[in-house]
Amino acid sequence: MDAIQRIPAILIVDDDELVRTLLFRLVTAFFENKQMGFTCQQAGDSDVALSILEENQFDLIFMDVQMPGHMDGVGLIQVVRANEKGNGRIPSKIICITGNHTQEEGERAMRAGANRCMFKPFAIQNVFALLAEKFGG
Repeated sequence: MDAIQRIPAILIVDDDELVRTLLFRLVTAFFENKQMGFTCQQAGDSDVALSILEENQFDLIFMDVQMPGHMDGVGLIQVVRANEKGNGRIPSKIICITGNHTQEEGERAMRAGANRCMFKPFAIQNVFALLAEKFGG
């Protein structure tokens, strides 16, 4: 019997609507080019992201480090990792996004459990490369 394949699920968390829109369009272009289905949800702050994360599991999360809400992106990454561990879930790949170009900011996110860090403004080809690394292509 063939295993049922789940379509890729992506979450974009950033308080900048322009960044969310750009990432959504890049994700859409990537999956359309591969002729694959996908789901993508967006959140503009950590509070909305938390409510989405309570109900869903994601393969890939783009996470802004500095954003409004009860916690910043680093705190949210820690919550995601704790929930994955506590619920026995396969870990999401988390790409932190920051406009703060200090090494300290990226290291803080990586210590919290991010897999990679992207600095704003980011190159389109870097986003495609991350998607290809995770989903093939």
